[in-house]
Amino acid sequence: MKTKTVNRTIHPDTHDSKNSYRVKIGKKNYYDQLVVNVDHEKLGVVGTYIFEGKQIGEYESLHFKAEESNGIVSINWVENIAFKKV
Repeated sequence: MKTKTVNRTIHPDTHDSKNSYRVKIGKKNYYDQLVVNVDHEKLGVVGTYIFEGKQIGEYESLHFKAEESNGIVSINWVENIAFKKV
């Protein structure tokens, strides 16, 4: 099983909230699973998101926007595809 793991850190002080964060996958239809670990530079771990290969096959990268409210970070994926948060 080919799994790609990507770690992304949210930097609210230096990243324009209008822009999304990119998760580069690489080759289309290559990975069986994508694991994205997201953390926040001040608040720590946000979550781990798991995408299955059949869901990400057509993409070279995915994008998400991060919204922070009252110390809670919400991740909103731009692509409307299924994932599991662990």
